Amino acid sequence: MLVDDSPIWIRLLHAGGQMRVEPATVAPTDRSALHTPVDGERFRSALSCFASGVAVVTSVDGAGPCGATTTALCSVSDRPPSLLVCLNSSSRTLSGITETGGFVINVLRADREGLGRHFAGKAPDKFADVTWRRSGRFGAPVLAGDVVAHAECAVRQITALADHYIVVGLVLDAWTGGESPLLYYRREFGQFGQFGVSGDPGPADHGGVR
Repeated sequence: MLVDDSPIWIRLLHAGGQMRVEPATVAPTDRSALHTPVDGERFRSALSCFASGVAVVTSVDGAGPCGATTTALCSVSDRPPSLLVCLNSSSRTLSGITETGGFVINVLRADREGLGRHFAGKAPDKFADVTWRRSGRFGAPVLAGDVVAHAECAVRQITALADHYIVVGLVLDAWTGGESPLLYYRREFGQFGQFGVSGDPGPADHGGVR
């Protein structure tokens, strides 16, 4: 596991039909070469237009199970199967992930808005009234009855950026069902059709994690 608090700026160069990576000429400390960023409200408003699914990322620490709602989740590669999730630096779930080296991504069903809001809160014991079971490798909570998919991951890299950490995980096992997912769009929870879009969840694909 690599923990990195110094992001590397790179550029991709094409030469002779091949791509190579070199350090960028502009370093993060060279403030004169950077544009002034947009204000926070305009940034949040623009990014809220990017519709996403809603997931609960879970792990365990010395006090027991921990979890947090996130929409900052995406695939990285399928060779090897990898994904990333972003967590606040103060997150207890992040602490659990760093302690155990593993976590589970629980992608919520369309009718589980309440669960998404619950895990976005600050309750001292978020699992008191939640049905869950332990994953096979790291013992992280799997919300099996509340999800359209879940995946167990081993930490590959953790990188600090501003007030968040980017956690990259190697997907060790995964399961998908046939239900529709919960969505988050323009700072609201919703479902396919509610926002003027439609979708078919496609066929179920039952992997090894149950």
